[in-house]
Amino acid sequence: MSIILHIPHASKHIPDKYLKYFTLSKKDLEIELLKMTDHFTDELFDISCSNIHQLKFPLSRLLVDVERFEKDELEPMFKVGMGCVYEKTHDGNSLKNATSSVYPPISLSSILPPLTIIIGTVLQS
Repeated sequence: MSIILHIPHASKHIPDKYLKYFTLSKKDLEIELLKMTDHFTDELFDISCSNIHQLKFPLSRLLVDVERFEKDELEPMFKVGMGCVYEKTHDGNSLKNATSSVYPPISLSSILPPLTIIIGTVLQS
């Protein structure tokens, strides 16, 4: 039996092409990343065993959160600006300009292949 460890929020990586949409200064963005990242969870659960696999999301949740519903109407946290695509910081301040007229289309499906492909790849490794 294989075990998959889901590690969704350990990354602080935001690709350069998305940084221009963030309204925070570089310093404030670093502070927000410190507050919102689950630091070292990928290392904590780095278990060397042939039947245990990590499914690590490679991007920061500040860009897109893989544990949120993609459709805003289904996601309760969307009401406070923290849906699948965060618009607010942890304390409710503006995080990024995510209006449809400015922000490029970004969603879980635009960043990730279907989950079945990811799980299949993990289990084959």
